[in-house]
Amino acid sequence: MKNFWRLDLSPLAEGKIAKLVWEKLTPWPGPERAFNITVAQHNGQTECVYVISGCRLHDQNPTPERRFLTDVYQFNPAL
Repeated sequence: MKNFWRLDLSPLAEGKIAKLVWEKLTPWPGPERAFNITVAQHNGQTECVYVISGCRLHDQNPTPERRFLTDVYQFNPAL
């Protein structure tokens, strides 16, 4: 998959659970993937989200081949 979503939790501070809304973001520029690692980490200036490695199926007839990815993508919510 290549889905990337954000959920603003600030309405919880006011007890407004019904105001929680998922926002669909632009997907990262790389290929879709499964079994990736997603982590929040400070980059020295702000908190960022990183999508790291994973794998994808490469369709080769008659049997698909699993390809392991070694890329990393950073999402900086401050930008």
